[in-house]
Amino acid sequence: MKSAFKFSGAVLLAAASILLVPAAEVRVKKAEVRPGWWKISVEYPRFGSHGTVSSRASAVCRAAEQAEFNAFRKEAQQAIPTLRQRGSKAAFELTVIPTVLLDSNTLCSGYVERYAFTGGAHGTTTFTAINYGRIRGQVRSLQLSDLFVKGADAVGQASEAIIRELRKRPSPPSYVASGEWTRLTGAQTRRFTVYKLGLVFLFDRGDLGPQSDGAVKVLVPFDALPGLDRGGILRPVLARAETLSRASLTGGRWHLRSITYNDDTVFQTDNSNDSWIEFRDGRVQGIAGVNRFTGTYSVGRNRTLKIGTLAMTRALNAPGSTAAEFEKRVGEVTSYLFQDGNLILELPYDSGVMRFSR
Repeated sequence: MKSAFKFSGAVLLAAASILLVPAAEVRVKKAEVRPGWWKISVEYPRFGSHGTVSSRASAVCRAAEQAEFNAFRKEAQQAIPTLRQRGSKAAFELTVIPTVLLDSNTLCSGYVERYAFTGGAHGTTTFTAINYGRIRGQVRSLQLSDLFVKGADAVGQASEAIIRELRKRPSPPSYVASGEWTRLTGAQTRRFTVYKLGLVFLFDRGDLGPQSDGAVKVLVPFDALPGLDRGGILRPVLARAETLSRASLTGGRWHLRSITYNDDTVFQTDNSNDSWIEFRDGRVQGIAGVNRFTGTYSVGRNRTLKIGTLAMTRALNAPGSTAAEFEKRVGEVTSYLFQDGNLILELPYDSGVMRFSR
């Protein structure tokens, strides 16, 4: 079942102060249970920055919450008696869960994840994005094109970036892996929100593969979208993202600059693309000269970092090169720290460090 109430999603504005707000902090929802008939729980985001943007977004969410609850309850009341006459004991269920990603005086961005079951073989998972901002003095729902410079192919750039991100996963969605999905549809361009490090695109169950593939969320980092209007409405968001990325393992590639051992042996490189490493969603990947590698990683207390067994191609790097040294040491990392905007990966027993920059 699809909700009868839909938003035109898109994206955002930014403020000097942007907050990550757990939706659970404000519990406002419509709920009703009739045992054996239906179970309904509908909760939309609330935004608390107390400006005209948040007031408008929250008002729209309140209306959507009530409309969706009423529409589903009415459908259940009409459909279930017929199902009972046919001998079906199916009970309807609707669960709508909110997430707030950004909340400021000039931008409010979030989404709801919806699970609905109406007596079929399977339930469905769908999303609705909520994105309101101020553009040229007007508070309105935002479109993907609002974030890009005039003339940029916003849909094309986003589609290509989404495919790149999904193909990094161990098991990409079926239609992406097969090449059947190549571009965002009109409805899909409206299902995205803005996170502190990028845009999050939301795909309903069945969008990127058969129903068994399920729903998909994918984060596209800002730096993967060259057409973004970096001097426009996204400017404060991007500035904050840049600050965060400099002090975060995730959020983009770290390019190897040097490897220094405690006996004063130093390996350096001036080629920023020769060797790099990237951490995201528990997966690590990178390039060591002519070899690619991928695997898993985990972060523990006191900045400990464990990289799992790496799958790596085995072409021959030049003996004694920085890339060859990186290839040998990347799986030995024990901890990390940040220093002057650089990432430092520490090797066992204080034997040395590897230095990276964005």
